Amino acid sequence: MPAPRSRAPFLASALGAAGVIAGCVEAAPALDEQGAAIVNGISDPNHRYVVGVGGSTRAFCTGTLISRRTVLTAGHCIGGVRNVFFGPSINGGAGTRVAVAEEIQHPQYRALPNDNATFDLGILRLAADAPVQPAPLFRDTMANTPRFIGPAMVFVGYGATSGAGSGFGTRRVATFPIKVVGPAVVGNSYPAPDNLTPELFYFLDTETQGRSTCNGDSGGPAFFVEHGVEWLIGVTSSGDAGCTLDGADQRADLPFVTDFIQPHLEQFEAGDPCRADGACDEACTADGQIGDPDCAAAHCGADGVCAEACTAPRDPDCAAIAAGNCGDNGVCDPTCPTDPDCTRQCGAEGNCIPGCDDPDCGAPPAPDAGTGAPDAGASADGDDAGGCGCRAGTPSTAATLPWLLAAAAVLLRRRARDQRAPRV
Repeated sequence: MPAPRSRAPFLASALGAAGVIAGCVEAAPALDEQGAAIVNGISDPNHRYVVGVGGSTRAFCTGTLISRRTVLTAGHCIGGVRNVFFGPSINGGAGTRVAVAEEIQHPQYRALPNDNATFDLGILRLAADAPVQPAPLFRDTMANTPRFIGPAMVFVGYGATSGAGSGFGTRRVATFPIKVVGPAVVGNSYPAPDNLTPELFYFLDTETQGRSTCNGDSGGPAFFVEHGVEWLIGVTSSGDAGCTLDGADQRADLPFVTDFIQPHLEQFEAGDPCRADGACDEACTADGQIGDPDCAAAHCGADGVCAEACTAPRDPDCAAIAAGNCGDNGVCDPTCPTDPDCTRQCGAEGNCIPGCDDPDCGAPPAPDAGTGAPDAGASADGDDAGGCGCRAGTPSTAATLPWLLAAAAVLLRRRARDQRAPRV
């Protein structure tokens, strides 16, 4: 089962191989786990609310915009976060950068040697409004029921495409089901028994068709698609070093929204009626775009308002900003000649797909616009203010080696087979 990886050993090995002795780099936060990137997925021009998380000039993790000034990421990504980066590619200065004013790690976060991290959540306050719509939070509780175990979830990140660390910086997406919600005993990359704690859910290679998260995907979202909407339900945490066997995500469903996410969101965006709070405020809708993520479920049809979280099927009002949806990217586009997302969702999994004999098209309507929440269903690197920007206690190297910085950041965020590593 996945484990957060130790960034320090990877950074040290990368720097040693380069023969670098002095200077400063924007280093990823120190950690005893490692992170991951999307393996066997496809490039993702959509999911604009998925962002890179990093220092002054580059990203080392992934995150999700959940309100106008709030981003959710992994706890092991916290430490030295200075900016988030918007765009399908964030390499070489591409994309839009928004400064981070505050970063907070879950108070119960622990990086456990040779095991998964616990309470692996971090939250960021942005210094300015984000340029895109936020993703809605899943305000219900996960359980080991057919509602959650079986249907494909949508995983997005900027991470590497293999355990070798290549491919970081391009947003990618993959769809696959999860195996179990913790607590449970699982294992593939680790000798059994491997104890999955209640904060996590787990996927296994035998059920993912070779798809996985990998280094640099740490903090990236797992979306649960229901009633036509993709809801943020988890955060990429850890996995095997080769990104081929299994992975664990930190849950971001109702218990964690209530305990950690919402209190900080209220603190960050107090007084903003358009903040994510579980209640839709239609006064926030303007210029054909939703302004309140809790309103997404109320605008999935052709009503003149684009709700980007409406993906099963895609909101026709978002056609001007949607592209490349005919592949297996978690977005069912009925205008495509063929779309594997539409085929997969043409069944009893909670999404009504037009043009096929879908039993869900006779199901109850989407959640009430006044709550914006899913149906209850069956539930059982951092910079300092001065100098060359090195944070105390982090490794250093020549600031003139951007390629080394990117490689080190990717390698430092994912797990090793004999040591649980974060997907960073």
